[in-house]
Amino acid sequence: MAKFPPITTAPLARNDITHEIQLRSRCAVHVIISGVLWVTLSSVGTSVSSTLEDKTFVKEILDKLEPKLPKKVIRKVFRVGKSINDKPRLLKVQLTSHYEVNHVIISFLRLCSNYPDECSQVSTTRGRTPSERLRIQA
Repeated sequence: MAKFPPITTAPLARNDITHEIQLRSRCAVHVIISGVLWVTLSSVGTSVSSTLEDKTFVKEILDKLEPKLPKKVIRKVFRVGKSINDKPRLLKVQLTSHYEVNHVIISFLRLCSNYPDECSQVSTTRGRTPSERLRIQA
């Protein structure tokens, strides 16, 4: 008979479980895109994020995926995180459902394997809750 290690963490409260489920359902419709460069405004001389440029970039990615997704699946596109050493902030895309998120992630991987030059600096992942991110980092 197999021995299981003792459980060292305290049991989760019902509120904690409910909160985690709510966070996961909110994160299920997010795609995180890294490596998308900012637009440099020559008049200001600094790199800034333009929501219109970011939406255009996301629409271009969706146009390259097979099978195609309608552009109406995009609800919001915005940057998250802090700017560190001129490294571009993450681009967070909110889609209409988690089915579209799965489609984008899988199709983007296929696109990268078939056309590596198309996505050399860009990568995608699905949105994750803080507890999921901690588990990944550990």
